Amino acid sequence: MPDPIKFNPALIKLHQPIKMHVAETKPVVLQASTLKFQQPLIKADMMPMLNKLHLFKGKPVLASSLKVPYLTHGKATEDVLYKINQPHQQEYLPAYEIGTEPVQGKSQFKISLQENPTGDGGRLHLVLHAKVPDSLQGKTGKAKPMQHGMKMYLSFNASGVQKQIHFTQGTKTAIGYEAQASVSTLNEFNQLYAAISDGSYQCKLHIDRSFKIGIPQPIEQPSPLKKPALQPEVRFLKRDTIQNAKGKFLRYHIGLTNWKEYPEFMFRPGRLMIAGRQKPNLKLVITDGKKVLKKQTITSSRQLARLHFAVNAKQPVTHCQVELRDLKSKKIFKSELTALRASQLTEQAQPQKTYTIQSKVFSQHLDFHFPDNLHTYIYGKTRNVDSLPNGFQPFRLHWAKDGKSYPYLQEQINPKSFFYLPDFFSLSRKQVAGFPPHLQVRFEGNNVSDLKAHLSFEAVSETNTARLLDALPKLSEESGIPQDQINFIPLSINADQLKLLLSYPGSNGIQERFEATTYLDKITDSLPPMDLDNFQLLLENLTSSTTGSSLLQGQLEIHIPNLTIEPVPLALDCRYVEDDMFAFAKVNRASFKVEITNTTDQLLSADAARISLSGHTASFQDLDFPFSLRPNASHLVHIQCENSFTDETNPVLELEWLGMRSQGIDGLFSDTDLEFSPKELLTQQTPSLEITNLIESSVSFNGINASLRNTGQPIKLNTSNLDFPMELAAGSSFYLDLPKGMTEVDDLQLNFDQMTAIPDKNTLYDLMVDTTVNNVFETAVPIRSFIPFGPTDIIKFMEVEFKSSESSRLLGSVVFTKSDDLSQGFAEKEMSMQLPIKDFVLNLSSGGSYLYRIRTVIQETGTKSVQLITDWRPHSGSLEITDDLLPATNQDI
Repeated sequence: MPDPIKFNPALIKLHQPIKMHVAETKPVVLQASTLKFQQPLIKADMMPMLNKLHLFKGKPVLASSLKVPYLTHGKATEDVLYKINQPHQQEYLPAYEIGTEPVQGKSQFKISLQENPTGDGGRLHLVLHAKVPDSLQGKTGKAKPMQHGMKMYLSFNASGVQKQIHFTQGTKTAIGYEAQASVSTLNEFNQLYAAISDGSYQCKLHIDRSFKIGIPQPIEQPSPLKKPALQPEVRFLKRDTIQNAKGKFLRYHIGLTNWKEYPEFMFRPGRLMIAGRQKPNLKLVITDGKKVLKKQTITSSRQLARLHFAVNAKQPVTHCQVELRDLKSKKIFKSELTALRASQLTEQAQPQKTYTIQSKVFSQHLDFHFPDNLHTYIYGKTRNVDSLPNGFQPFRLHWAKDGKSYPYLQEQINPKSFFYLPDFFSLSRKQVAGFPPHLQVRFEGNNVSDLKAHLSFEAVSETNTARLLDALPKLSEESGIPQDQINFIPLSINADQLKLLLSYPGSNGIQERFEATTYLDKITDSLPPMDLDNFQLLLENLTSSTTGSSLLQGQLEIHIPNLTIEPVPLALDCRYVEDDMFAFAKVNRASFKVEITNTTDQLLSADAARISLSGHTASFQDLDFPFSLRPNASHLVHIQCENSFTDETNPVLELEWLGMRSQGIDGLFSDTDLEFSPKELLTQQTPSLEITNLIESSVSFNGINASLRNTGQPIKLNTSNLDFPMELAAGSSFYLDLPKGMTEVDDLQLNFDQMTAIPDKNTLYDLMVDTTVNNVFETAVPIRSFIPFGPTDIIKFMEVEFKSSESSRLLGSVVFTKSDDLSQGFAEKEMSMQLPIKDFVLNLSSGGSYLYRIRTVIQETGTKSVQLITDWRPHSGSLEITDDLLPATNQDI
């Protein structure tokens, strides 16, 4: 037996329930005197109540005296921008997230758990990155994070008791915050380790951010004086000078400060009609108290906010008065006489806002669970208090079927468990109807020349169960563990021990994919954008019905200390199919024996037959066509029906012979109305297995075998009614007789020999490509007209219309008239069309094609004009319009 190789067991994720955590074996009860909690004087959840009680409010101060951020209105939350006493500056309360950093192309959290060398406790160190709150993303502009205090602690549930560990050291950094929590005993450290590595502890990180802000105080406004309803309130705005051909003028700008008070119905026109139009209802008159300076019709209250009038510069005015005349109600609303001078702009001084300074605390609560088998780097400075103390015994076994050797890792703490690695990676299929491949494609660009395809995929690991069955007796012999006690478990390790190397069109060879997410059971990746030529080549390769090298291929390298493991190959195409993508159902099929007799005195022959039983589809099991019988001869045949019939049901046999012929005395055959006579002899029920292809494409296989699911014991199947290699269309079914003594199909494990999909490229395109965006491309089609439009020509006008299909909307049209240049013998124009990308990518016959029709206007006799039009015609590429394409002149629309 090889020497056991020991390596860090925290790198192995077990798929077998094993008691390993301290809390799972024997909970550690911590005494209250052991844990030193630093309780804040006032808890965060008390802050809202205390704020309402104004316990933190100080004396009111003016806004100009504030040295802290402040609100002008609204409620203080962590989702608003706060003003500060600097021009055009605002601040926000930052949120925090656990910091990450790239390590060898993988992202790792900035968390470290370190045990004291003396074994008396340890410390947890973590780095937080500040960020803009999610609710303010894209809204902060040049706003900066505000100054604030920080308090942090962990909370977790240990054996039903809520525990807290506070971070007692903290430092503000350029990108966030760095904090450290310490515990002083081994029991505390073990419990801290278990809390952050085991999700059952429900560990959370709490971040309390405290700061001071100015809150505006309400201003008591004096009660306004009562004024007449809708009385115009005039305010002088400015005066300027204008010069034109009529001379020099002074223009006065005024406005009504209460323009919003006027209801819109006042401005609706009345019923009186003037010159066929409704007369406006509201008229504005501006006077200097005596003389009318301007009259104007008003149709909206907003016009009253900005008014102006002009007078001769030699006759300035000092006051103005505004009248609003409601013609429907016959009411006049008149303002007071208003002075037109700058001092009128001076308003009564308003009381300045005051603020009280309040303290606020807002809390974040983040899940703090990091399994030690996925984040080994966090626990690198511990003695793995919660991991397995022993290593693994490796075995390497040869499999004759593919000539390769595979490793098996026996767990020393549980010798009955053997971990194995996958054989290869294949393109996964979605668990939805049709099981389409896990490929998503999105196009960007408008024209064929700049179209880019963005492709992402998911691959899953595959393991041949025959390899494990072959290894079972060998492992039993070498390890001494009985075969029936050996458990095979798929190995799972940390992602930073895996490296994906992949080649794809445009990659210039195999390259490491740092962007991919890699695990031993699944790989996901989004490839760089590729041009249309490379995507067409890749799509053709992915959906090819013949086996060959894949354009999406590579390998997953696995790094485990002290163990050499060959890379796991990866080759992606749409041909791989799993057995579980078939539906299996038990059905009872009715079977009949029928005697067919030729009761005539002539040799009869039939080319085919159409058969059913009580309306249900049936088929002959042992009758080949063309079928012939001599006079008075009989033949026994079996008829199979997928439906069952009870003893009380008497199925009706419906048999129609097709292509019946009889042989005459000259030896020649001729059509005849004579038929064979059937006679039912025996009816029985046969339990059968219905197997249905659930994927989107046809599948083919060279054979089928079966075994018992639990024991692996081979089961003999009757496949005499099947022809191999067999091709099964999407959604189609075939039937097998259930082995004798078997009543449940769940006991049966079917294995298909050399099964592969025959991809339907058209269907797969629809399933893979996102057709909600960039589903069309633009192309410019040259249109040439050789039709003259001279004075003696009867055609006066021609329009060519275009569509992408019969059911689509009109794409547009081009028009030719007598003004077009025919100096080259033709007039040329371009039609910009949007055509389906799918047609172009799949090289369909309709790719780049369109429909067109020609509409002309001709002048017959005198001044009579007739419009003529053709049917829609298919075409692709440039279009040249000649006389033979024009609509017939006898067509009159």
